Order: sequence, then C-alpha cells, then structure tokens
Amino acid sequence: MKPALIHYKSVIFNMSKSISIVAVFFCILLCHPFAYALSAMSAGLNELYYADGQRYFLYVPDSALKNPEEAHILAAIHGYSGRKGDAGGISIVENTALRWSSLAEEYGWVVLAPHFDEDRFNDAYQRLNLSIFGIGVRSDLRLNDLVREVKRLIPGINSQKIYLFGFSGGGQFVHRYVAFHPERVSRAVSAGSGWYMWPDSGLAYPVGTTTLLHGAEPKIGELLTSDLLVLVGDSDTTDSSFRETYGIYNLMKIQGGTRWQRARLSRVCFLQ
Repeated sequence: MKPALIHYKSVIFNMSKSISIVAVFFCILLCHPFAYALSAMSAGLNELYYADGQRYFLYVPDSALKNPEEAHILAAIHGYSGRKGDAGGISIVENTALRWSSLAEEYGWVVLAPHFDEDRFNDAYQRLNLSIFGIGVRSDLRLNDLVREVKRLIPGINSQKIYLFGFSGGGQFVHRYVAFHPERVSRAVSAGSGWYMWPDSGLAYPVGTTTLLHGAEPKIGELLTSDLLVLVGDSDTTDSSFRETYGIYNLMKIQGGTRWQRARLSRVCFLQ
C-alpha cells in the first residue's frame, strides 16, 4: 500500500533477540498492506488520501464489505466550486459523497468522490487537464487510479465499469471522460454543465475534438452509443454563470446563451 493513501502514525518497535516467532508473525501480518487496507476500511464515510496527498471520500455501505462481488462503484464528481482547497471546497466534495448515501445503502454502491483541487489539476479538472505542457495531473487518469485503489481496498468489488455522475463542472468532466474512456463506464449522467465538447474536428479541444496531446483522442463513435444522460434544470433557460468564451472561440455563438440551449444543441450536434 502506498503510505500516503491512509494517514497513520508510524510506530518503531525495539525488539530484543528473544522475541517470539509468534510475535514476529503478528507484527508482519498487521503491517502487511493487504491486512492494513482491510482494517482501515469501514462502513460509512471514509476520508482517504492518494499517494501524492490528493483527498477523496469513499462512502461504503455495510453490504459492500460483506458482499463486495455484488457492489459497484459510483464516481460522483463535484462542481467547479469544489476545486478550492479550503474548508468550503472540501465540504462540497464531502457532501457530494454523502448525498448519495441513501441510494448507496439501497443498491450497494460504493460512492467515490475525488477532490480535484485547483493546484494539483491546474484548475482544469473539468476539461481533464489535457495539457501539452504537462502542467498538473490529468483528472481522467487520476480517476482511473482511484478506481484501482478502491478495488484494492475492497477486493472483489466490480470495477471494470463504473457508474459516473457529475454536476456543473463535474458534468463537463463526465461527458469528456466518457468520450475518452467509454470502455470504463457503464452508465453516466452529466447534469447542469456550463458548456460541452463539440463533435467537430475543426475545433481545438476542449471546444472541439482535436487534441495536440499524443495518444489522447476522443472516441466519438463510442460516445454516441454510450449510456449517457444529459440533464439541465427547469430554471436553466436564462443567462447564468458559465463561460462565454474559451480562447479564440465565442461559446455564446457556437453553443448558445443558456445551459438549456447548450445541452439541447450538444444533443443535436452529436446526432447529426
């Protein structure tokens, strides 16, 4: 186990030569990563840390610990305000996990809520941080890493395909993640996104699909056949807080002036 995954105090034992073999055995057992992972995980909300210190929350229903082979992972991605590294941002991420607790208990989902903090992810987690300059961490690859960590913490859990939900900035992350990693997603919901990746190779990513990063290309054909639901609210028919431009692109002209228009137009574009 990577030592920064779960914080614990290191203890140094001064053992004499006469220590028994049984004591050594139990010491090895307790210090073994697999044994520690199982003992550290508990039902309910867990606050954990990845190897580089990234915080994430894991809501684990008791049924997932008892019957992990019947459990599935739901990754819940916070909105743009959750990127802050202060108490407010952390609280948003924590609540992102807790909001799913009732459904998690009912359906046996393990809810994974990563904190995509602005410093570590270059304030671009919702765009997957596909930077040719290599600044910060790619948020899509980090989600893959965290799913593997959940698999290690809860051996036997279904992790080949996940459920995925994101709101606002998290919704942007979701539809882009599905485009780049459709094989990893069972079902996904992109809710209240401010803008979208257009299926146009004539536009540079993240507005369009042309990327300059080697090996990172969206799979538009698979995105079109994915089980992705785009949601907007009843009140998203008026101007609201979202990006109006990106680089040289005028998003108001390309995608519309409200979240509702942008969601509708994105659907039309992908169907054409």
